[in-house]
Amino acid sequence: MGNPLIVASGYKFQITFTTSRRGYPIIVVSGYRFRKVTSNAFKVYWKCSANLNHGCRAVIHTLQDKTIIKCHNVHNH
Repeated sequence: MGNPLIVASGYKFQITFTTSRRGYPIIVVSGYRFRKVTSNAFKVYWKCSANLNHGCRAVIHTLQDKTIIKCHNVHNH
């Protein structure tokens, strides 16, 4: 089946749901890593892993079933 692709604003992004070396869930989008920040009964919120060091504001919002509902994939690094 391969890794899913999403199309946003005319760009194609390859999405991989995986875990970090320490076992935490991460999403990799076109080479950028997103870490899980918080979740509720419906949504999961993800931030770029460079958010803490570089102030990157790229975010992804998914539903609990991993359906992507928002992908702001604009990075400052």
